[in-house]
Amino acid sequence: MGTDSGDITIPALEKASVLLRQGDFAQAEAIALHATEADPNCARSWLLLGAARHGMRNPEAALSAMERALALDPELDEARRACAAILQELKRPREALAHVEELLRRRPAAADFLVDAGVVLEEMGEPETALARYDEALRRSPGDFRARLNRGAQLARLGRLEEALRDNQALVRSYVGSAAAHYNLADVLLRLDRYADALAAAERALRLQPDAAKIHMLRGLALAMLGRDAEARTSFARAYGVDAATADSYRAAAAAAIGVAVPQRLTLDPRQIRLARLLEQQKACDWAERGPLIEGLRTLAMELRSSPFPLEEMGLYHTALSLPLTAAEQQALAQGIAQDARARAAALFPDTSPKWGSGVGAKGKRIRLGFISPNFRDHPSAKLHWRHLALRDRARFEVFGYSLHHGEG
Repeated sequence: MGTDSGDITIPALEKASVLLRQGDFAQAEAIALHATEADPNCARSWLLLGAARHGMRNPEAALSAMERALALDPELDEARRACAAILQELKRPREALAHVEELLRRRPAAADFLVDAGVVLEEMGEPETALARYDEALRRSPGDFRARLNRGAQLARLGRLEEALRDNQALVRSYVGSAAAHYNLADVLLRLDRYADALAAAERALRLQPDAAKIHMLRGLALAMLGRDAEARTSFARAYGVDAATADSYRAAAAAAIGVAVPQRLTLDPRQIRLARLLEQQKACDWAERGPLIEGLRTLAMELRSSPFPLEEMGLYHTALSLPLTAAEQQALAQGIAQDARARAAALFPDTSPKWGSGVGAKGKRIRLGFISPNFRDHPSAKLHWRHLALRDRARFEVFGYSLHHGEG
């Protein structure tokens, strides 16, 4: 156990605590640092120093101070919990979990610690185990807000949408003033294709937290699915104006929220968002929206012909090849994909320009074609690719193969 602070140190620690609550982290750090120098064995001084440094966005230094506090007083739960949070922030979830498990060993019925464990387990990619921790927390404390909030979000990510909906509806009834509760409800409703209800829930969340970028992003998706494209674009722009990093992070995961399984971040073009969602329904053999998908692609092709723009959602073009569209419509979609590919390539290689001619197919030059395959040898993809390669007229095309297999050079 650490020694008690002396009579001189106690007022300093109280002042540092007040400054931390006020957000004056630099001044709090100075006072806490002086307190550690005055009494190096005061665990509370090190705890406050760690909190101040974390507030100053210096997690490594914060962790060092928190660990010193724990070394002085291993039963200082506040420091142990802070260590777990900082370790998780530093992408060291296993170490974070060890701290939380130690807290649970001493206080196994503490709902807060059970929820903390669930959060870390989510980070470690163990969703079912995390869900079990939230369930246990709710058994111990049925009204626990964090447990109910996280349980609903985890159920949604696991695809158990009706259960998630019930959890989130119960949560907003109990916590009407919580923006997080309304946001989680909006997210589940969006996943359930209940776009008008999702929009209403998102707008309730925004009234409570007007500058939340992720809520503006979710609202934009709901508006896009409702065909309110101008409002959707405004909502996306508002999200980026508020917090571009959070908006980018949401965008990277937004495909899952509307069921679009693409590796890249979601487009912000409401037309493409809407069509990509309809495309996903086709993949699941849900033909109810096949007509709107075809008409939407025709409209998109017409807009591309009249005013070309990059087509970011590549799956739309590949789908167009299997739908009753005209060759001109398919070509317009392909040109949109090509325009986006050119823009991406230019961003990656800004100093690279064609070494011959003003365009592909300059006189005396062959068009260069590249094929990417997981493996060009004994692999199902190779059996498909070899026929494509063999059919190319070498008088007109230069053919290149790019293998993802490490043994093929």
